[in-house]
Amino acid sequence: MACTEPLPDEKAATTVAFLSRARAFFAAHGIHRISRVVTDNGANYRSAVFVRSVTSRASRHQRTKPYRPRHNGEVERYQRILAEELLYARTWTSEAEGTRAIAVWNVHYNSHRPHTVAGDRPPASLLRTSVTNVMASNSQAAEFVARSRASQSVRVRRAVAEMRACGYSASNPWKPPAQTWNSAWPPAAQMRVA
Repeated sequence: MACTEPLPDEKAATTVAFLSRARAFFAAHGIHRISRVVTDNGANYRSAVFVRSVTSRASRHQRTKPYRPRHNGEVERYQRILAEELLYARTWTSEAEGTRAIAVWNVHYNSHRPHTVAGDRPPASLLRTSVTNVMASNSQAAEFVARSRASQSVRVRRAVAEMRACGYSASNPWKPPAQTWNSAWPPAAQMRVA
């Protein structure tokens, strides 16, 4: 499973907030235990605030050696796939359009795109479907989760409709209408569960 979102900057506070959202994302998919967080040596990852946040939520924070991207190979490969299949596959008219496309693509990557390491199945198919983080007796929480899922579903459907309106085919919404390059894109944060 992968959690991705474009961020406005690479400051420690932004990174800590993303870590909290990523943790909630994984918990919603039944992944409650994060054994380690692997990062590079950027200033935002070396900050005391981020280190405290990670060590309070995971058993350890592991940093890669400088100038050795192979030590963070899963994220490097994910970034390459993200760039090839989405970011540079077409020209975006606005950052908002690209941001919406990333949200849709993240669902595609986790739930529909086959992965060789998962036996040519999407990662979501490997999760236990009976896992939930809401107890059945808590009806107020269950209603909140249902409303959240419904609003997320509406946002995803709107983003897919917008992508199709921009020339993506209905049979394969991930095949771009034209191969063009976009040189400017905001930094994206990625987190993968080991």
